[in-house]
Amino acid sequence: MKPESLQSELHAKLNSNDLYVRWFDAETSFIWPKNGGWMATPVGQKRAPALDEFWPAEAEASSYSQVLFQLPAPPDISWDKSGISLEDVVTFLGYKRIESTSGNVELLTAWRVERKTERPLKIFVHALGTEGQILGQWDGLHVEPTYWAAGDVFVQFHTFSTTASDEWTALTTGMYDGETMVRLSTPILLEE
Repeated sequence: MKPESLQSELHAKLNSNDLYVRWFDAETSFIWPKNGGWMATPVGQKRAPALDEFWPAEAEASSYSQVLFQLPAPPDISWDKSGISLEDVVTFLGYKRIESTSGNVELLTAWRVERKTERPLKIFVHALGTEGQILGQWDGLHVEPTYWAAGDVFVQFHTFSTTASDEWTALTTGMYDGETMVRLSTPILLEE
């Protein structure tokens, strides 16, 4: 949703025309601006159930087609494997496994922005076999990096299938540049 598409009665609640937008796909991700802020969504915005815990409980205001939420400053997220810096661009705050079966993996990863970037970054999550082969993967990023600001925190939901013939033995994650395909660091081992 673009700021100019926000209905006037909701825009008045912001008490400002000086807006700094963060774009994210609310179905699969969530972002908290460094100092808190506002989030506008269409009425009935779909989201992965794994993200429910992050959404504000109540809307600040709503209209027939849009809802306005006030966001607090980012929460303190320090899940397993937290505090790993990737080229001083982002810090990995950890992960939370939602579900894993022999054929499916679902998890959340959390990240803190250290500095703005124009690079088309992507997150990868790989389920690896005993020989290090990729048995299943997720690649993407549903929080647009060009809108980041230092101090923002975001979570990304990942879901993917693995090959049924082999059981995965490790999960790794990290980020890479979507144009050059160069990773920001060596893969972060989540589980083995």
